Amino acid sequence: MIGKRMPPLPGALLVRRVRARAEGLTKKPWNPAVDLSEDQLARSYRGIDGRPWPEELSLSIPRDGGLLGIEHWASLDAMAASQTNGNVYDAVILATGSSVELSSVAFLGFDVGFYNDEYSVFSSIYHEAIHGPQLELRRYASRLNESLLFSTSADADSFRELRDDLRRRGRDVEHDDCYAIAVFGNDRRTTVLLVRVSAHDVSTGAIHPKPRAAARSRKISTTWQGCATKLPRASNKP
Repeated sequence: MIGKRMPPLPGALLVRRVRARAEGLTKKPWNPAVDLSEDQLARSYRGIDGRPWPEELSLSIPRDGGLLGIEHWASLDAMAASQTNGNVYDAVILATGSSVELSSVAFLGFDVGFYNDEYSVFSSIYHEAIHGPQLELRRYASRLNESLLFSTSADADSFRELRDDLRRRGRDVEHDDCYAIAVFGNDRRTTVLLVRVSAHDVSTGAIHPKPRAAARSRKISTTWQGCATKLPRASNKP
């Protein structure tokens, strides 16, 4: 990474999910690679991106490199669940491996990006696969699970290698290095995803989302070209 390095992992993080349009931060058209509203996406995505340690909660928690020890995760999760101010808060654990020594959390998937500290955070999945302009990266939305993360390290590595190649070719992607980061937390969401793909993508076989059984939650209607899939639940052993 360019002049930066990740803090020691694993570590616990409290984050507010950003809803840029609802918060008046952008007026750009809503055009994610998944068929979810802004609110649904904020409640489904469980990765590293957002506002770490949000100021409106008036937190005075000492933390090393923007993370707490994982033994504090349960308290952070309870704090996130207790908020009634209309924002979406989430408590997760970031790690480098596929397991952590805390039985009360579930493996949610792999994000790809970097978390250097609470002021330097970036998820390539969120900004480049879900929201970015590069079609090659948006196609990976068909591989995301119900937490809008990759269930396997193989998918995360494949995505990272592709974006590295696009960066070398001068394409519009984040210039810093990104890494696969395992994410753990409270496994509580099920989502039906429709991946936005064009008729050309389908005809050329560029995307092959596999139809699955209907999710427990209500289906999301759409008029877009795409394939409805239930996002696969991340296993505890990716």
